[in-house]
Amino acid sequence: MKIIGLAGKPASCKSADLFDIMRMCIHAGGIAHLIETEHKLNMHFLNSIIGHNNKERIRIDMAETVQEAQDFITDAINYYKDNCPDRDMPFVIGVDSLAGATTVDIKEDIKKEGHASKAYPEAALLWSNYFKALSSDLIGLPVIIVFTNHLKDKIDSKGPAKVNTKSGGISQDFHAAQYIYMSKIKDIELVSREGKLISMKVQKCGLGPANRKIEVPVLWDFDKIDKSDNPVQNTKWDWHAATARLLVNKKLVNRIANVSDVTCNANRYSSKRLGLIRVDDTKLGEAVFNNKEYMKDLQKACGFRNWQVFGNEKSD
Repeated sequence: MKIIGLAGKPASCKSADLFDIMRMCIHAGGIAHLIETEHKLNMHFLNSIIGHNNKERIRIDMAETVQEAQDFITDAINYYKDNCPDRDMPFVIGVDSLAGATTVDIKEDIKKEGHASKAYPEAALLWSNYFKALSSDLIGLPVIIVFTNHLKDKIDSKGPAKVNTKSGGISQDFHAAQYIYMSKIKDIELVSREGKLISMKVQKCGLGPANRKIEVPVLWDFDKIDKSDNPVQNTKWDWHAATARLLVNKKLVNRIANVSDVTCNANRYSSKRLGLIRVDDTKLGEAVFNNKEYMKDLQKACGFRNWQVFGNEKSD
């Protein structure tokens, strides 16, 4: 089991990362369940990431309140337990987002009074208490819960400087195996495709040291036409490019100097160990990923543990 939090300001691709985690689950033979609380889901964008042929492998529910969203999660886990006794199918449940739904009481008050009161902490407390109970309920299940959360600026009491805060309190930080903070670095405008360059920093990481930061391109194109004569979008997180960029990061090169010989000159990457000379970041990163010995050496040098997230381990 695993609980992952994705936090960031608007346009930081939090939902896109949630969809990509669902894509990986589906690719591993699993299924996904999206609980949408903001009522702004772009189905075409979702399908462009998980794959337009995988529409039947994801269930989507719209939640009006925090209680309803939590009921959807609880029902999904119970359904999995009842219908997958061998626990051999990976399952991702995504909540987009924690801050998108109000509570039943607040909703009823708005209907009655015509306006909202300052009662948001009630919703935050509901999520905090729910995650405490949920963690133990997921033990032994190949289930991942992923939620997105908004960052907002808050004036620090010590001065005018702004600090980032997120909804839901610190309980989510405690129960999440990973909490990833995301931000947009810049837009990408290429001849063949568009995209964004996203910064991702792991504040808490169950796989290795925290505070690691990477830069990942998110790219999309419109190279197909559907039956309605509309362009079909395809979106990809370029994790291979992110790997190549990380290997030449000045904060990491000294730590991996004994295992990595990757160099970069004018955005072209080379490695004698991989037999590559002046290739792009995607090709270099893909070669590293496909070289098991190289990956093993890098993981050891960086202190990352190779956990089995999806799979059914059975004793003899």
